[in-house]
Amino acid sequence: MLESLTTVVPLAPLNPPTAPPTTEPPGPRFETPFGATSSPYVALIGGPSKTIALDLVTGEMRVGPSGVVNPVLIVDDYAVWRNEAAGFLGFSPLVDLVDVQPLNGVASSAGVAAGVRSNTLTWVEAGSGTRVTVREMSLDANEITAEMTIDGWLGSMHLDGGVEFISPSAGGVYRRSSTGYELVLADAAVLAQGHGLLLVTQCDERLRCDHDWYDTTKMEAQGLATPAEGQSLLSGRVLGPGWISVASPQNRSGMSDLLAVRTGQLVSDVGHLWSEHPVDVSSDGSVAVGALDGAVQLIDLMTGDRAVVTFRASLGMSPIHSVFLVPESALGDSLDEFARIGSAR
Repeated sequence: MLESLTTVVPLAPLNPPTAPPTTEPPGPRFETPFGATSSPYVALIGGPSKTIALDLVTGEMRVGPSGVVNPVLIVDDYAVWRNEAAGFLGFSPLVDLVDVQPLNGVASSAGVAAGVRSNTLTWVEAGSGTRVTVREMSLDANEITAEMTIDGWLGSMHLDGGVEFISPSAGGVYRRSSTGYELVLADAAVLAQGHGLLLVTQCDERLRCDHDWYDTTKMEAQGLATPAEGQSLLSGRVLGPGWISVASPQNRSGMSDLLAVRTGQLVSDVGHLWSEHPVDVSSDGSVAVGALDGAVQLIDLMTGDRAVVTFRASLGMSPIHSVFLVPESALGDSLDEFARIGSAR
């Protein structure tokens, strides 16, 4: 049954060999470009009305129930879902994805990010005048556990990477502490954060700006790769062990690129710019996934091999809103439950 639901098209690797690559016709299972020794990850792919789970090793695809729509965030042991049609923002444990519960006290349109502590969610709400409130929720208890009111609109370009570090409109980089936010860098602003890394920008009086990465433990500059002149940072999230999503000025295809901050490697044309979460990188940095129009692209970041899985129109997976890579081991028996209650059989 699975072969009637997807079409798999291998693409040329990033560094194509001299001889043209051969293309094998797709079989009943997805022919992964990563081989049998590939890390076992599952891609959670959110469409307008359903979510598809695609096993990157076996190619098995499972369709979730109607309530499991559009993953917007993976937070430690949980997935967060946004059903725009129902005006619903909910969450479920990775080990039981179909047990989706509403998030208490969180607006369905809220821009959520991972909290500072494990299994917590955070978001920013506008208040009166120039005040904003930063709230944090425990997903284990489904209740708000902390909130702080800050004078001045947050000037951070991207809050989807979290709010451990923030930049008020007056400038400076502040870090979350047990009592509030404390200044750690003057004359700088937050661009991205995550996985122990912090990207900031510092501008002079002529608005000439330099970017730099800091180690969040020692708050020391690292000298890692930053977006080049003209490149736009698309998200405040650090993906995998150290990748960021950027748009290059020479890229006119409407696709996002990935930049490896530790090596400077640039991977072009990964996912559509207009998707809510168009790209993701596995936690071990071996594979990336990108959202296309009714399809997803898989990229082996070690070899550059690519493949595209295109979903049949009858599945209603266009446009694809989000893609996430989750270790198969973190899902427990969730995918068995997807298969049993899903529509792909």
